[in-house]
Amino acid sequence: MQCVDHHRVVVVETYDNRRLQGGVSEAGADLFVLRFSGQATTLSYADVKKIKWRSPVTKQVKLIPGATAIVGVIVGLVALAGGLRE
Repeated sequence: MQCVDHHRVVVVETYDNRRLQGGVSEAGADLFVLRFSGQATTLSYADVKKIKWRSPVTKQVKLIPGATAIVGVIVGLVALAGGLRE
């Protein structure tokens, strides 16, 4: 499980409608251990409906439109300033 190697915080949704958050400290063939605030919860993969974690790539993808807009504004202002001088 990649979450153990990268010390990621995950959100786990179970079939009995529990929503747990924490870091995966151990992962075996049939179960894994989720730790949060010093408490450990052992979960079976069969009980888990969904596991989500934030990826560093996701954060970078979210920054691209904002950075593109800022560069566009700067280029526009430079072009406008150049046009006003002539």
